[in-house]
Amino acid sequence: MGLPSWSDKLLQEVIRSLLEAYDEPQFSKHSHGFRPGRGCHTGLTTVKETWTGTKWYIAGDVSQCFERIDHQVLLSILREKILDQRFLRLIQTLLQAGYLEDWQYHVTLSGTPQGAIVTLPTKLRKAC
Repeated sequence: MGLPSWSDKLLQEVIRSLLEAYDEPQFSKHSHGFRPGRGCHTGLTTVKETWTGTKWYIAGDVSQCFERIDHQVLLSILREKILDQRFLRLIQTLLQAGYLEDWQYHVTLSGTPQGAIVTLPTKLRKAC
């Protein structure tokens, strides 16, 4: 988990707001994960109030999903709809910022930062 500075948090909040403004209208009304005003409880409420006769359901947990996201694949997905090259370079820079462990710098080759404001890749939110 990273501990971003105040200025990093501010930048991440701006990025989150931009990505959310773009992606939120495209998401299914049935999607509840990682969405404003939605989450596990709204999903469960919807199931309770609208589903009848359900005989089974599938729950899953993708182990280490966000630690293994390929940066180039994620950026290519974002490039499909986002045309602002400066914004895309900013996201690429954030993804590849690296991390400190025992005061030694390590490069970040894959994965997305966890524990920060912008933690979940935009296109993966659709699956939640």
